[in-house]
Amino acid sequence: MAKKNFYAAVFQDKAHRIYSNWADCLRATRGVPNVQFKGFATREEAQTWIALTTPGEASLSVEEKAEAGYPAGTVLVYVDGSYIHGKCKRAGWAWLAVRDGKVIGQDSGVTQKDALSRNIDGELEAAARAMEWAHGQGYRAVIHHDYSGISMWATGAWKVKAEVSQGYVERIQDIKSGVRFHKVAGHSGDLYNDMVDKLAGDAIAAYVAQG
Repeated sequence: MAKKNFYAAVFQDKAHRIYSNWADCLRATRGVPNVQFKGFATREEAQTWIALTTPGEASLSVEEKAEAGYPAGTVLVYVDGSYIHGKCKRAGWAWLAVRDGKVIGQDSGVTQKDALSRNIDGELEAAARAMEWAHGQGYRAVIHHDYSGISMWATGAWKVKAEVSQGYVERIQDIKSGVRFHKVAGHSGDLYNDMVDKLAGDAIAAYVAQG
């Protein structure tokens, strides 16, 4: 029998968590009604089980479910970028939008020009495209990102110096007013963050394969 290295838990409200040991999973689920949990050898297996257990659901982390200030119907948008060093000069990008527990939009692709700052170009392209989509649809959006520059440059917390950040700030200047930002940790078990990471990786991999 394969050793169980990860434990996935899906709670009654479809929030989920992945734990790296049984003790943490037990503490979080003991006495909780209608919670499902299971052990897996790999994180990928745990993520697949969560996706099958919560089809079409937002599957936010417990902490995100508890966050205040998200008006009903707010679109949660996950963005990410990807870069294959030594194989391609462009970067992959992807975004995925969730509202009221359902995926309502997604897109992915490759930057039109060679990347100036590797995967950062893809990260910013994804965020800009996601904001353009949300603005066009008339949605309020919370951009979930794992690269700090997405929010830091957009809010003015970081000085804009490099060409890649200048282009990003100019592009979103007139469409960022209804947008909030939420920093997430990459590869931390957040289902949709991992999904958008894969979408960006698949986009650049497909581009490289085409030669």
